[in-house]
Amino acid sequence: MSPGLRTRLAERLTTDLRAIIVDQQDEERAYGWSLRFDAALGDRYSVYAGYATAPETIAGVTVDTDSLFLGAKLSLSPRYDLRFGYARDDREDTFVRHIAFTSVSYRF
Repeated sequence: MSPGLRTRLAERLTTDLRAIIVDQQDEERAYGWSLRFDAALGDRYSVYAGYATAPETIAGVTVDTDSLFLGAKLSLSPRYDLRFGYARDDREDTFVRHIAFTSVSYRF
């Protein structure tokens, strides 16, 4: 579950604050949060950046993970967007993961 609040700070700037709640099997709930800023740089371009600290479960073990992320979107047409992004996840006492992506989305 991830309840949150999205707020417009200025004409082309919004922020998104979310609580992250994980129900662990046979254990208490684990909590985290995420904060993201989105800025429209024009009619076709936008960027985002954020930070999260939240529980993550892998192979039945839940630990805290700190994440930094950023990206950009270019609207190619009214239906197509090109997206680029990067994230760095630091999983407590295990590993640091780097993720880069590119995608094309189609609205219908």
